[in-house]
Amino acid sequence: MPFPLPVLVISVAILISVACASPAQSRFPTATPSPAVVGTGEGATVPPSDMRCRSADVTLAPVDRISESTGQHSPALALTNTSTRLCSLFGYPSLRLLDAEGHERPFTYRQSGDQVVTSRPPARVTLDPGGVAYVTMNKYRCDLGEQGTTATVALVLPGDTSALTATVSPSLELAYCGPGDPGSRVSVSPFGASLQDTLAH
Repeated sequence: MPFPLPVLVISVAILISVACASPAQSRFPTATPSPAVVGTGEGATVPPSDMRCRSADVTLAPVDRISESTGQHSPALALTNTSTRLCSLFGYPSLRLLDAEGHERPFTYRQSGDQVVTSRPPARVTLDPGGVAYVTMNKYRCDLGEQGTTATVALVLPGDTSALTATVSPSLELAYCGPGDPGSRVSVSPFGASLQDTLAH
């Protein structure tokens, strides 16, 4: 049965009105906003307990000589959180041994442990303001003669680019022994919450 003309006109008008009022809703529903992402990228929100220590947060200083095996030279380093925020360290630092003129000696660095340095995997170390973490390095003596001494240790924290430096005493005998010499290999520990945590047991 055909519709009367007035009813047909009204029906078409209603359909046109609905289509014009909300075309987007009919085909593309409004997206729900995504929740905030927690991560470690620039600008991301990071829980305070997982914030990396930066070079501006800590100071570096040598520790008194530790007990070591015959022929080993094993200086330890202390990193003190001097900031007002909690921060954490995980993994291994990048180390470089420099001479008195600031030139890098071509040592080979290892993260596998040895007679003195622990071979245990890294564990996260969280530092309150004033807290201290430790790193120990070890090398063998130069049996065939020294080819240059070490005056400064430069340490770069994971994820950072600025080096922390500490002057080392000549008594630590961190001399370069020449290419290929066992005494030119330096074992480096992961960060430890105590000095004992950086040492082999």
